[in-house]
Amino acid sequence: VEAPAPLESPIRQEYGSITAWVAASYPFPPDVSEEAVRMLGELAVEGLSFGPSRRSVYNARSEVVRRAEGGELRIQIVVPPREVDAWAARIGEAVARYAEKPMSAVLFRDRVRRFRGLRLRELDTPEARAQQAARELFVGGGERLAELARLDADQLKAAARALRPATLVVLGPFVNDTPAAN
Repeated sequence: VEAPAPLESPIRQEYGSITAWVAASYPFPPDVSEEAVRMLGELAVEGLSFGPSRRSVYNARSEVVRRAEGGELRIQIVVPPREVDAWAARIGEAVARYAEKPMSAVLFRDRVRRFRGLRLRELDTPEARAQQAARELFVGGGERLAELARLDADQLKAAARALRPATLVVLGPFVNDTPAAN
């Protein structure tokens, strides 16, 4: 059976592919608060996620990978291929804004309350808590969850300043808008 030809659509005409992944990996040293880095990632993703002024973002997420010698903050977004360069710059801006000055006390209180709720919901099963406790004992000596209660705006600013330059990775098609030379 012969496969049907795909329908002509604006997406197919414009891109040939509709998504590209942009990932930024920010290494951080071992003395930085993991919870502050995790909150920084959540705040950055909040500023990058789909919304009225960011309709071309298909998905955004962050994660913290902890190691004995530090770790890394990973931020990933999925956008149209033609917008990769712009969004790569916006990831850097979303993280850098928190290194400049600490949040106001009122704004930070609201954001940290929401962040703590998200973190505690991640640990709602006995298995998740056991895994987190084992990771803490192996990597950090058992103090990571206590950091969540002590988290403040200055720690968030210090975490943003401690991040090393990002490694950017783009996965998707290369879209060249310049006409080909004959």
